[in-house]
Amino acid sequence: MGSVREAFGNMNSPKDVLSFVAVVFAALFGSCAILVLLAILNIIPIAMIAVGALHLHDCRINPMIPIWLIVSGSTSLVQSALSPIAKSEAASCFTILARALLGLLSLFHFVWLILGSVWVYGAYGKVSYEPVSVDYCDKATFLFPFIVLTIAYSLIALLCVTLCCLCCCACCIGK
Repeated sequence: MGSVREAFGNMNSPKDVLSFVAVVFAALFGSCAILVLLAILNIIPIAMIAVGALHLHDCRINPMIPIWLIVSGSTSLVQSALSPIAKSEAASCFTILARALLGLLSLFHFVWLILGSVWVYGAYGKVSYEPVSVDYCDKATFLFPFIVLTIAYSLIALLCVTLCCLCCCACCIGK
């Protein structure tokens, strides 16, 4: 916490504001609170795997939707497991490998997010929850990825707005 106070006291320029934000994030992500948050956030990938596996053959409108759930949940858990290793200060083979795998997983998640969006949002107006319908998909199997994708896009938009605000603040402080 001392480094956060120190960084706050040393803010004299826009660059210092960004340094302060970086110190705050480092303090948050290095604490026990982040471990609890990660444990809670891993509930969602586990639920994705469970829903996708339980209803693997219950989505005729697009059989890729349950597969999307399983793959997204699995890769998210792998990413959560690799993150602490990749953040290690030591330059071991495991750290370097974890960082490389995290980079590849991030790229994969980006592509997989787009594919999931095409599959889920593409079926949105046509999906039926009646088991006899040709456009049938189990309600949980369809709505769960729909909600996950919508929240993901909302968080991406929030991140973009936050970064724009930080840049504007940094520019205003510099004048």
